[in-house]
This record gives sequence, structure tokens and C-alpha cells, in this order.
Amino acid sequence: MPTRPYFLQFEGPAAQEIATRDWSNSPLGPLDQWREELRTSVSLMLASRFPIAIVWGREKTTLHNDAFRTLLSGKGSGNGRAFDDIWSEAWNDIGPIWEKAMAGEPTYIEDYRLVVERNDFPEEAYFTFCYSAIMGHDGQVLGMMDTVVETTSSVHAMRQAHVANSELAHRMRNLIAMIAGIARQTLKGSKDIVAPTRTFLDRLAALGTAQTLLANDEGHATTVAALLMSVAQSRLVNLDALTCTGPDVHLGSRQSTSASLAFNELITNAVKHG
Repeated sequence: MPTRPYFLQFEGPAAQEIATRDWSNSPLGPLDQWREELRTSVSLMLASRFPIAIVWGREKTTLHNDAFRTLLSGKGSGNGRAFDDIWSEAWNDIGPIWEKAMAGEPTYIEDYRLVVERNDFPEEAYFTFCYSAIMGHDGQVLGMMDTVVETTSSVHAMRQAHVANSELAHRMRNLIAMIAGIARQTLKGSKDIVAPTRTFLDRLAALGTAQTLLANDEGHATTVAALLMSVAQSRLVNLDALTCTGPDVHLGSRQSTSASLAFNELITNAVKHG
């Protein structure tokens, strides 16, 4: 068996496939005549465990490592094929990005939506990737490197979390409204409790404001300024008369709940006493 070239001294199907393929009739030419820039790029690609493909020349000849193969479900190997043939169904979307790379302009995109053919069926998928130019010694763009990871599962998980969080926020608002209704009915007609009832309902509204803000930010955090303005708005305060200055301080869920009640008390005192 012939000894592999130095840049293909790696284990795995991709290195084996590239080393044993007859490239004589391909745009790349025979293996022993490949440009040094291509050899170096292939060596770096095969050494990586991250999904990487090299797209060489205007013919878009593709070389990829084993990790990239996981993105080609149902498409077979992409080694030796034209990149626009492999991703023909999505070329209207990614073709212009390839053109930018070939003009020397790198592109980095997170969670990019594509409809791709997998196992003979169209499938919505999301990818975070970078297309970057491979330059020759003379500064000429020879090809591009596609470094990519599929993020479909994480995008779907975030969507489901958003739906669940929105549903939780809706239920929380309904619960607070129900508690407020119970309080009004329970205290209706009683003497000397109008002010305490108003205070209780205001505090309940402030708590609801904090929960709404947290729901809008996926339950993670909100800012002091956003919370203060929201509580003030719920008290029908003229927001044009308020100015918030200072660092952009974030509050967690527990902090936001406590702070909303504190802001409610401060705003109540300010409205009453100036």
C-alpha cells in the first residue's frame, strides 16, 4: 500500500477516502500536485474534531472531515463533490455567503435557518457557522473554510422554553387577578379598610409587574431601570417625569420580586408626600 502524504496522516474514514480517491480528473488535479495551501488546509481540517469543510476554487470542490459528515444525513459523502451540489436545495441562501468568502469577506452567523434535504425529505435546520477565505501566498483567494455546528436542537429547545414561559406568565397574571378579585369581594362593604385594600392591591400589581418583566426576558433577569419604570407605569405615574441614571444593573428573579415591592412603596410615598 502506498504511503499516505504527510497531510493525510490521520485516522478515520475522511482521511482514508481522500487518500485513496483518484483526483486526476477533478478540478484539484492529482493528489501529489495539490497546492501547498490546500495541503495545509486539509491537514488542519482533518486534525480537528469540529465539523469543517473546505470549498476549493470557483468549481467549489468540497473536502470535509469526519465530524462534518454528521451534517450530511442521507446525502452520502461530500468529498470531491461541488458544494452547491451538496447543498443545492439551500444554495439560494448560502450561495451569496460563499461569494462573500471568495471575495475575502468572512461571515459568521448564529442559528441560521435553512431548509435542507435529509433522507430525501425537506427539513428545517439551524446552523451556526463561519465562512472564511483561504488565501494563497500571493494574496489571492483560493477557496474557503466552512466551520459549522448544527444548532437545531438548541433552537427548538429555546422555542419550547419560550412557549412554556409565556404560558407560565399567563397563568401567573390570571392568578394575581383572581387573588385581587377575592380580596375585593372579601373586603367589600367593610369599614375603614379602603386604604389597606388599595395598598394590598398596589403591592399585588407590583409583584405582577416583576413577573411579567421576568417572563419577557425568559425568566433570567431584568434591569433596575426597566423594573422601576414598569412599576411606576402600573401606578399611572407620568414616566416623562422620571429619569433613571446609573450603571445597567441586572436583577435575578428573587431580587426582582423584592425590588418591585420596594419600588412600589417608594413610589407610593413619593405620590403621597412628594
